[in-house]
Amino acid sequence: MIDHAISSRRARPAARFPVTLPALALFAAGLALAGCVSRTQYTQVEQERDLCKTRYEQLQNKIESAKVAGQTLAQEKTALTSEKTVLEAKVATLQTQGEELGSKLHEREEEARKLQETYDGLVANLKKELKAGQVEVKQLRDGLRVNVSQDILFDSGSAALDKNGIEVLQRVASQLKKTAHQIVVIGHTDDRPIGPALIKQYPTNWELAGARAASVVRLFDDSGLSAKRLLAVSVADVQPVASNKTAEGRAKNRRIEIRLRPVPAEG
Repeated sequence: MIDHAISSRRARPAARFPVTLPALALFAAGLALAGCVSRTQYTQVEQERDLCKTRYEQLQNKIESAKVAGQTLAQEKTALTSEKTVLEAKVATLQTQGEELGSKLHEREEEARKLQETYDGLVANLKKELKAGQVEVKQLRDGLRVNVSQDILFDSGSAALDKNGIEVLQRVASQLKKTAHQIVVIGHTDDRPIGPALIKQYPTNWELAGARAASVVRLFDDSGLSAKRLLAVSVADVQPVASNKTAEGRAKNRRIEIRLRPVPAEG
């Protein structure tokens, strides 16, 4: 009786919730479907995570590369700035040098113009003497040279200018005023020794040539040429232009050479 009652109580729920095979299969299929969807989503998340991680690493590498590039550019900028400073200083120096050279070039051109004017003036004012071969005027690379025969300036054995010599040299002096060149007056003689009558006053040709050069310098000074431009030199008979074996050659060697040359730079 009791056993029957217990059996009856147990049987009621089964009857209340009937469990059939189709229902159990459907439930199992639902659990399987739910598990399948979760795995797919997880896989997608993992893939997206891996892609993000890869993208992050790529961006990080680009940032590092950009940082290195930035440092390189900064170094290049610093180097270029230093180079710019150096170049600016060089440009300034070259500008100054260019201005100085331009100024010197202008001065040289002006000197050349005045020298040419002096040459033309000498040739025009000494036509007669040039034609007679008593004077020679020659242009040099850095100046002029005027050779004047001593025979038209001095009496034999004398260092005093005669009247004709003074007149000729005054014409020369008027042209030399056109330039600022140094004027070197060089006395030359032939190789004949000094005669007995003059040996006490001029022991050798050095003294005679020097005295004649000094006479020309004094005349130039008296004519208004600056004494600072004048220089008297004796070379006696050591620089002949012709043979001393003939009277004609000795006459050519007895000369006053007037050299115009640039003023030496002060040391």
